[in-house]
Amino acid sequence: MNLLREQSRTRPITPKEIERMVQIIHKKFSSIQMQLKQSTCEAVMILRSRFLDARRKRRNFSKQASEILNEYFYSHLSNPYPSEEAKEELARKCGITVSQVSNWFGNKRIRYKKNIGKAQEEANLYAAKKAAAGASPYSLGAASGTATPMMSPAPTQDSMGYSLPAAPYDQPQPPYDGSMGYDPMHQDLSP
Repeated sequence: MNLLREQSRTRPITPKEIERMVQIIHKKFSSIQMQLKQSTCEAVMILRSRFLDARRKRRNFSKQASEILNEYFYSHLSNPYPSEEAKEELARKCGITVSQVSNWFGNKRIRYKKNIGKAQEEANLYAAKKAAAGASPYSLGAASGTATPMMSPAPTQDSMGYSLPAAPYDQPQPPYDGSMGYDPMHQDLSP
């Protein structure tokens, strides 16, 4: 308004022109205000979905829950697929949902297969704990009418961390002469 009054000294401006300019400025401010409200609302909704959406919330299990799940996994290594009843029991003991138990086992199997050397060390650690503590409270015994799962023995490993075959291959082998047309270093020796 003061700017318009100053200008009126140079060139006369009618009150009608002043009112028109004030209305234009008010419209611009209203438009900017609406845009700011919309962008702020969008930003709040994005933040809300990112931080308050329960599906995206990540939390680690307690150390005790991880121990229980790992002990079950490594004591059932020959078949690391718990039954629905076992999942329910594990969920109850760990204080988590059955779907979280299922997801944990799915992820654990994938990580185990990708990292078999490191996972075998972890399996040996849990086997040693189990041996020191006696039978696992999480495995079912023969008294309940179901078979007790067996723990696979740790395979011998070469310098690269690959599993080496057990017994009949332990006998000395004849030297490789190349006449058979394949390279024994790149053959799968697993049974």
